[in-house]
This record gives sequence, C-alpha cells and structure tokens, in this order.
Amino acid sequence: MNPEDLRTRLLSLEQEVGHLKKWNEMQTGLVSQCIPIDARNKAHLMALESVVHDLALHAGVSSKRLAFVLQERARQRLDFLYRMCEDSDPTLAARNDDRNQDELPTLEESPPLFEPEK
Repeated sequence: MNPEDLRTRLLSLEQEVGHLKKWNEMQTGLVSQCIPIDARNKAHLMALESVVHDLALHAGVSSKRLAFVLQERARQRLDFLYRMCEDSDPTLAARNDDRNQDELPTLEESPPLFEPEK
C-alpha cells in the first residue's frame, strides 16, 4: 500500500474516532439527564405514599397495617413482573431476580387495606 493510501485511511479512521467520541459524549449526556427524571419519579412516589399514609390514618388504618399492605402489594407486583419476564425469557428473569425468601410475597391475593364490613 502506498503512503498516500495509508494517509487517506488514517484520516478516515481519525474522523470515525471523532464521530464515535461525539456519540459517546452525547450518550453520556443523555444518561446524566435521566438522573433528574429518576429523582422526580422518586419524589412523586414519596409524596403519594405520604398522602396515602395520611388518608389511611384519617380512615382509622394503623401505620403498621398500612406498611404491611403496601409491602405485600409491592412484593406481589414485583413477583408479577418477574413472572412476565420469565414467560418471555426465563434466563433473563433468573439473572435479574435477586430477591431472597424474605422478599417473596407471603399471600396469594393482595391484602385489603380495610377490614371487610360485616
């Protein structure tokens, strides 16, 4: 290969590396922009939990009962999502499901927040 061809190829590779660097910087920027979205989602979830807590206390539900119901329902929803994942790709579900026995749902159905009326 003559030196001119090598030089042309080298310039082409340098341009490609430059494009890849810019693309990587753009991707890094996108990831950093996602963090505030996650923080906003967490803030909204915390606000919703506090409103539910206030409403439950106002309705006479104890904090202990509310905590149990929320925890059990969250376990059931997570279990449902893992089962959906398992239906499409069992190995993916197995790799991602890092729950221990204590974190699995303990009830077949979602527990009611309020005791049934008699």
